[in-house]
This record gives sequence, structure tokens and C-alpha cells, in this order.
Amino acid sequence: MRTSSSAPKRKTRKFKSHRPWNNEEVKSVTTFFRVSIKKNIVPRKRECEECKTKYKDILEKANMDRY
Repeated sequence: MRTSSSAPKRKTRKFKSHRPWNNEEVKSVTTFFRVSIKKNIVPRKRECEECKTKYKDILEKANMDRY
């Protein structure tokens, strides 16, 4: 039987706060991926990188770390 003092400590995760995308960010991404969305096709990594490069000034604050 373990006592509470000898129990291993669990690491806690630190989550980043979520900021919703503004209308300009949503509009630029949906415009870029218009064809993919219409055809219901998942864009390739290269296409995503092109979008990030093309709209770099607009998307600089967008949280896309997980994507």
C-alpha cells in the first residue's frame, strides 16, 4: 500500500489558449482552397504551405500548429 507522499507525480499539460479565426483569415483560406472544398478533396501539404506563404501577413496570428 502506497502512501500519498510516495506516489509518483503526474505531469500536467499546458494548453495554449484558443483564439478563433477572424473573418479575414477565414475568407483568405476558403478562397485559396475553394476548388478543394467544392470537390471535397483534402489538400496536400504543399498546397497548405503555399497558402501559408501567400497569406503570410494575414495568417501570422492564426493558430495552425496542429495542422
